[in-house]
Amino acid sequence: MNYNKLNLTLAAVLLIVLFFIVPANNHFLYDNILSPDTDIGGELSHMSVAERMADRFGGPYGDYMGIATFFDHNHIRDPLLLLPPNGYLMSQHALFKTIEPAEFYYFTGYRSVLVNSPDVRQADWTVYIHDRRPVLVRIKNAQQIDTLLDFYKKYKNSL
Repeated sequence: MNYNKLNLTLAAVLLIVLFFIVPANNHFLYDNILSPDTDIGGELSHMSVAERMADRFGGPYGDYMGIATFFDHNHIRDPLLLLPPNGYLMSQHALFKTIEPAEFYYFTGYRSVLVNSPDVRQADWTVYIHDRRPVLVRIKNAQQIDTLLDFYKKYKNSL
């Protein structure tokens, strides 16, 4: 009976060894398991939610959290942000890109719309680019929204 358990154990070990002999699997083993390039001690010193989110999502997260901070510090209640198309951002060499409104809400807790959204006419804030960085601008009337939408028509609206 013990020989069956020993045989099963040896067969499992042999199967694992054979699996990692395959070059692609061997590469994974050495790069990710035996010699990972992460600094565990360094990661343990950065455990706050904000730090982990910034590390995970990169630059756009920081830019959009800056927008949320602006809304918070200025006590702006329930803003609706019009996000510019990525074509516009690329033409201005912006350091961030437009994200889905659901993702923006996930990051910040604030609502946003894209230029092709049915609720675009309710937007009361937008972003324009100055020196490759986002700047918030208040939209005061429907005529400004129409002007913005006409301006954004020439840019590709992709995510």
